[in-house]
Amino acid sequence: SDVTRFYTDPAARQRFLEELRANGTVRNQVVEFARADGTPVLTQRSATLGTLADQPALFVAISDLRERRRLETALLVRSAAIEAAAEGIAITDPNGVIEYVNPALLRNSGYTAAELIGCHTRIFKSGYHDQAFYQALWQTVLAGNIWRGELVNRRKDGSQYTELQAIAPVLDEKGEIVRFVAIKHDISERKRMETDLQETNAMLQHQLQEIERLQEELREQAVRDGLTNLFNRRYLDETLERELARAKREGYPLSLVMIDIDHFKKLNDTYGHQAGDKVLRELAALLWGDIRAEDVPCRYGGEEFLVMLPRMPL
Repeated sequence: SDVTRFYTDPAARQRFLEELRANGTVRNQVVEFARADGTPVLTQRSATLGTLADQPALFVAISDLRERRRLETALLVRSAAIEAAAEGIAITDPNGVIEYVNPALLRNSGYTAAELIGCHTRIFKSGYHDQAFYQALWQTVLAGNIWRGELVNRRKDGSQYTELQAIAPVLDEKGEIVRFVAIKHDISERKRMETDLQETNAMLQHQLQEIERLQEELREQAVRDGLTNLFNRRYLDETLERELARAKREGYPLSLVMIDIDHFKKLNDTYGHQAGDKVLRELAALLWGDIRAEDVPCRYGGEEFLVMLPRMPL
């Protein structure tokens, strides 16, 4: 029967016949046929001249290319997506030898594709992780599981960078590993910012502690006598009223002891102010050594001292 009507391009039939007469065979020729309803069908055709029952015969094999073209298009789209991806992507054989890297990985690592393809992934090894770390990684992926984690790798120039990685095994129909696909997200800048933030927080914490220490010193200086380290009169004025109210409320005695150094002016005039200051400090030390924890010793004036004694009867 006349098959010309099945060709969307009638000249294709003529080319097919000419090639067949010249070579006796046609292999993997792509040709478009028209279905009975007129819709086109893309096919791949191979043909060979031969004999059948001692009669000349033409053997033709035709396969529908629509599914193949669909898969090829899908692969092209995925390939374009991988090439354009911001994440670094590497494909290795089951032993970790690199077979493919995308442009993002090249930008992050500083290598060229020619320098990486055919090399083992240990080319990125920085020395940051110990052997146990890599053993655990390989145990995970060789068991057919996806490994996720942070890796500190080394660029071509020797600098280190941190990647958040996912390494997935690719299995064939028998369940055997045929490839590994690694997706790498460079988080070096994030890690740097985290480190800077931690250092800044530590510095601020140290500064706050120093401020608190200085504030405590200022509080102490505000209520202490600089020479004797006894409480000063300002502190006594603030504390006495409060302690009197508490003693009255709780019904316990509150005693005050006044101490005055006789002839202190004469001592200063005779031996000098340094000697007088030493006497004041020695007396303060005696007071600190002979009072209870709740007692309040104060320097009330130049050579006048006062000790407040809660719960101490006269």
